[in-house]
Amino acid sequence: MRVVLALACIACAAVVLASPASAKAPVKPAVWATTVCTDVAAWKRQVLKSANRLQTDIEHAVAAGGLRGARTTFIRFFDGLVTVTAHLQGQLASAGTPSGPHGKQAVTIVRGVVNKAHALFATAKVAAAKLSVTSATAFDKQTVKLAAALTKAAGAIDSSGLGSSLNGAIPKVKACSSLG
Repeated sequence: MRVVLALACIACAAVVLASPASAKAPVKPAVWATTVCTDVAAWKRQVLKSANRLQTDIEHAVAAGGLRGARTTFIRFFDGLVTVTAHLQGQLASAGTPSGPHGKQAVTIVRGVVNKAHALFATAKVAAAKLSVTSATAFDKQTVKLAAALTKAAGAIDSSGLGSSLNGAIPKVKACSSLG
């Protein structure tokens, strides 16, 4: 179960490499980068807070409701990640597009990474809903399989070359320094 927690962190780290976002009239690149990095940092904190709580929540759920409680906890966990990531998608859409020759490219890159994270969490939620509640052995095997799928997907997001793709496309701003 700790593997799922680690995978959620990996997925969020991949998105955090991204930073910035997109939408309406062109905005100054530094303003755009600051807005987007602030939004991504807040999203990252929410994901990490949920991930850090997951193990304890599952232990309590198992004690109170057995495997059904654990499955429900996983579903709620991934549903929460889907929700906060969808919120981030909306924030990115509202951030506008940075002016300059690479503004649209930066928006496309960041949205692509966030969209992949959203899809990853949505897929994990569906998989969590299918976890067996009749056998602890089956439940454990399925959670390991889910964790492996999350790791693979997070690796694909992480290897997207986001950091190098954004070099030069946006200015370096203080708000982005904590994102990697």
